[in-house]
Amino acid sequence: MIRASPGDSRATVPEEVLRRMATEDPSEGDEVRPRRGAATDRRSVAEKRAAPHVTPRRRLRWRVRRTVHAPPSEVWRALTCPADWPTWGPTVRAASGPESIALGSRGTVRPVVGPAVPFRVDAFIPGRFWSWRVAGVSATGHTIAPVQERSGHPATEVEFDAPCWAPFYVPILRRGLRRLAALVESGPRRPSSAAPTSRSDQAEGGSP
Repeated sequence: MIRASPGDSRATVPEEVLRRMATEDPSEGDEVRPRRGAATDRRSVAEKRAAPHVTPRRRLRWRVRRTVHAPPSEVWRALTCPADWPTWGPTVRAASGPESIALGSRGTVRPVVGPAVPFRVDAFIPGRFWSWRVAGVSATGHTIAPVQERSGHPATEVEFDAPCWAPFYVPILRRGLRRLAALVESGPRRPSSAAPTSRSDQAEGGSP
């Protein structure tokens, strides 16, 4: 038994309980809460485990979601084609790299402010998720999952996430989702390298 020191009002705690608490897997039972100020994924543990598009060890992230009224294949194509990034990425002026990214893909991205910087895709699940590092810094993640509309037409739930230390990036994530939806909901298209036209879009720099 571990007993409180004289004058300490805390109750005694059995050593076995302390050992069990020290070795307990925080992913079991209740959801692990992020540190103060970070966004939280409010789904239950069971829902997270049942959702195949959820990636592990990415809980301390700011997340925004949107249902896009387009097939997952079209959404995934836009997300993984660097030529399309300037069309939906509010902070991307231009990007160069492979025609379609994969795990380990490298290239350069030019933000709307500043010089071009290198990027590397550091996580990739085909048709479901990818994330990258820009100039060596952990950047955004991009997740999709198929959903069915009431009309029976295919749709896609899209989630963008950013590191917990970047709350300022949440409005940019939201804008990126809106622009992605506008791009793919207009129907099948060929990759485009058109730059953002909104003045407000050109006021920020970073990653899609």
